[in-house]
Amino acid sequence: MRLKIGKKSAINPMIIIICSVIFLTFYFISIGISMGDDINETNMNTTTSITVPLDIKLDFIKMDKFKGSTTDLKKVDLSNISNFTLEIPNYGKIEFIETINLYDGADIDQYIAISNNLIEVDSEALPQLNKPAKLYLYDLHYSFDPIILRDGLLCPSSVCEFINYENGTLEFTVTHFTKYVSSSNSNLTIWDENDTEGGGKIVCMNRDVKFFANYTNYTGQSINDTFVFCEISFNVSGGWTPWINMTFNETSLLYENIIQFSEEGTYDWNVSCSGSAQDYENLNTSDNVTIASVGYLEIEIVEPPGLKSITQDQTFTINATVVCRGGGCGDVNGTARYNASSLNPDTKISTTKGDKPFYIQGYSTVAMKSCPTNPLDDDNEFCNLTWTVNATGDVDTEWKIGVLFNSTQVGVEVNHTSNSTISILECTEEIDVTWNAIDFGTLIPNTDENNATGNDNGLYNITNLGTCKLKLWIKGTNLENTTLGSTIDVSNITWSNTTNVYSESHNMSKTYQVLNESLLTGMNKTTYYWLNVPPVYAGSYNGMVTICGNYTSSCD
Repeated sequence: MRLKIGKKSAINPMIIIICSVIFLTFYFISIGISMGDDINETNMNTTTSITVPLDIKLDFIKMDKFKGSTTDLKKVDLSNISNFTLEIPNYGKIEFIETINLYDGADIDQYIAISNNLIEVDSEALPQLNKPAKLYLYDLHYSFDPIILRDGLLCPSSVCEFINYENGTLEFTVTHFTKYVSSSNSNLTIWDENDTEGGGKIVCMNRDVKFFANYTNYTGQSINDTFVFCEISFNVSGGWTPWINMTFNETSLLYENIIQFSEEGTYDWNVSCSGSAQDYENLNTSDNVTIASVGYLEIEIVEPPGLKSITQDQTFTINATVVCRGGGCGDVNGTARYNASSLNPDTKISTTKGDKPFYIQGYSTVAMKSCPTNPLDDDNEFCNLTWTVNATGDVDTEWKIGVLFNSTQVGVEVNHTSNSTISILECTEEIDVTWNAIDFGTLIPNTDENNATGNDNGLYNITNLGTCKLKLWIKGTNLENTTLGSTIDVSNITWSNTTNVYSESHNMSKTYQVLNESLLTGMNKTTYYWLNVPPVYAGSYNGMVTICGNYTSSCD
């Protein structure tokens, strides 16, 4: 480009160029100016002619925040920087191992961070810096060699190589860039039963509360040994308790401690673990636990209702519900009771069969039962308990029935349901059979084990239609043919009350034998019969079988 300028006006363009150079030096501007020497000296009093080839390239590099041993870019070739260094004193330093090209510019201030225990390079924004480098982290406070984390995870040896840790400075190399920090070679996590990890329970005053500490190395393995220990302390009544040694659980691999608090409130607690005997970092951390006030028991008797009439020696159900309100109630128990010596229930119901006026029967013959949902630690948590009771008391007597609930939690008051009244009535004895004869059909003399015709169909049923629980008895007579004067002894008839199998049968007798010990109201008993025919005259033979049901005594 050629310019014709007068002597006087030639000063102004030069001033503009000089000012531009001074202003843009802050951004490291490279300016190339070439001036020709073909000036017409003979015409200098009028005009001067110069040639200026202008090649101006603005390469923007912003790195104001880096100090210390940071590379001075004014002294290097931007396209080929050796040992490029970025440092922020007291925090850390990056030394690039390979040459760096910043000729096209870079906003290093925005995309590179060196701060407390952190070096991070946004390699997507600065791909020209995504190269191997040596990193330094300053002012660390580990007693033992720390570990290196890449994006929050343990950095693999293929990426990070530990060089040295001394006087609080960690030195290591990386193959490429992302976010790097250091961390202790051990980890300590604590929680209690009130925390999610401990089950999220409501923990109450005057009840055991368990505390946990998980002290592990950087691979997650438990740190424990003879000389490794964890201690716990609590801030109670405005002061910290002495350190208490936590017990290591060989099964859970956790350090544990159990303590009780006498008052509700939120308490700070602290755990300190020492693994220096195995070259692991000693760690200390804190948490808090909320201790709830104790709850109260809200109870209701569901069965029997206010007044219930029960036939003597029949069963009835006691059913009661308990709900924990207002806090934790701990382990709750319920005891079925009756009034043995006062107007209100005061004695637990017996579990011995036949005891009067009641005894508990069934698969769970205990008067005091524990809630299957124990402990009732959450507000509105409840359980329901049931007993099956036999009313063996005297006829025309009345008794008060109820359930007493209590808790193992100190401070939870016992509570008794309202009372129900059981009136014991005399029972009725009545049995029925749906058959009127035992028919053996036509038989051949001198044959044994002949089935009654109704055996295979289960025809010979006995039903208790009364309200008493009955004991059944059976007896028979000889079979007679009065025309021929021939007799088949009653012992040739056999019976069974269990199965249609002759070998399980019993010989009939002329006196009563027990057929069934206890036939409940509305229940059936099926019986089976056989006849052994001796050598007798042919003809029709008849006899009688008597079945008796009795509640209080035998049928004789």
